Amino acid sequence: MLRTAPILSAILLACAANSQSATGGCGQEQLSLSPADTTVYDEREVTTKPLPIDAQALHYPDEARQQGIQGGVRLTMIINSDGTVDKNSVRVLQVAHYLLEREAIRYTQASRFQPACLNGRAVRVRFSWRVDFKISQ
Repeated sequence: MLRTAPILSAILLACAANSQSATGGCGQEQLSLSPADTTVYDEREVTTKPLPIDAQALHYPDEARQQGIQGGVRLTMIINSDGTVDKNSVRVLQVAHYLLEREAIRYTQASRFQPACLNGRAVRVRFSWRVDFKISQ
């Protein structure tokens, strides 16, 4: 019998060069924008990319586990200047199997990030990542 353990590989697309520490960021005094600033930057435009810092447990969908389905779901979302995910912005770009999609969306919407920064100021950013589901033995 296989023992299942969902493994999240938040493969932060185009983020290998990110040198931001999990406790650093933009500075506490600059973590939010004025309510009037609704600009959403592309992740290539920011000086520091967002980093995942907190998430709920990833649950392997029962039917997918029973059928031995593994693979990833690539998603895009807007991360607000306070590090929360704009839940309405989450979109699936690519999915290995439709049974994995709903859980990947739920997991992404519940995640929290260290915000992206532009010149020392926390900003909203469109961001992509991948959630992987693997069955371990």
